Amino acid sequence: MDDVRRPNPLLWLRYTFTGSLPPSYAGWVLHDASTGTWWLRHVVRFLVQVLPVAVLAVLLVPASWPIKIGVALMGVVGTALFALGYVVEGAERRIEKAGYRYGLATEIRQQRALDNQRATAERNRARREARLAKRSGR
Repeated sequence: MDDVRRPNPLLWLRYTFTGSLPPSYAGWVLHDASTGTWWLRHVVRFLVQVLPVAVLAVLLVPASWPIKIGVALMGVVGTALFALGYVVEGAERRIEKAGYRYGLATEIRQQRALDNQRATAERNRARREARLAKRSGR
């Protein structure tokens, strides 16, 4: 994997709103889209995008507070459902913009899950063998 250089807060905001960073951050973009918390990172970026609009709606819409809050929540939840429906495609599009091939982040996540599954199976097998050896040694 390329060198993972983390963007500063202003570049991260640029990444959040436009989805692109300078080429020197390509390794970080791949890490962002393939790390174990990739979907949580997507949710945080989404909230950073949508919450200012929701706050403005609450402050500027001439209605009672329960209606303002309800409308803002409906807007956030509705757009969140849409955004979460395309979380994989969004992550893949971000790495594609960074110069990687589409699908690479998914492959990395799947390989990591397979490696974790194999490691768990091996630990379970070793424990089972240790139990059996202990029982047969009595």
